[in-house]
Amino acid sequence: MSLKACLLSVCLFFGLQQIALAGPVDRAEAAIQAIDTLQADFVQIASDGSSASGKIYLRRPFQMRIDYDGTTPISLLATRVWLHIDDPFEKMVTSYPISETPLSLLLQKDVKLRGDDFTTSVNEAGGVTQITLDRETGDAAGTLTLEFETSSYRLRRWIIEDSVGVSTAVTIQNEIYGVTLDNRLFAVPNYESDS
Repeated sequence: MSLKACLLSVCLFFGLQQIALAGPVDRAEAAIQAIDTLQADFVQIASDGSSASGKIYLRRPFQMRIDYDGTTPISLLATRVWLHIDDPFEKMVTSYPISETPLSLLLQKDVKLRGDDFTTSVNEAGGVTQITLDRETGDAAGTLTLEFETSSYRLRRWIIEDSVGVSTAVTIQNEIYGVTLDNRLFAVPNYESDS
């Protein structure tokens, strides 16, 4: 085999690998980007065995609300810039830059599951497609795994693992797409004005 033919076959091999990776990632990006609104129940399991449940409200881009059930309910409210943790029992809101959380990837106007600051890998088995994003450094270091039904590319679960190995898995169910969501769902409380 000539050197030219050998180089061509190597280029074709790596090119086909990139195409194989691009297919599922492109489909996942398109599936997330196609979501206008979503309301769903969720179950959350942490690596220490603790669990929680509640409701998720998503209005793309940029807006998400996660309400945790329980005697002292807490809500997470995502905006374009901030992730707010609302503790109504304590009448306190704590805010973090959304860019430091994996949620920012799902809420962006243009969903991009490939980037220069993280690596992307794909695993398909048993009717489930897993897309894993791994960021090794920075404030948002850790791993985000998105799980889709391979047949429909409906998002079913995400798993977040931080830089010290603590993981949280969130499974969504009873989804309703295209539902009208009241603006008040995404309003951040101002407890100072209530007092």
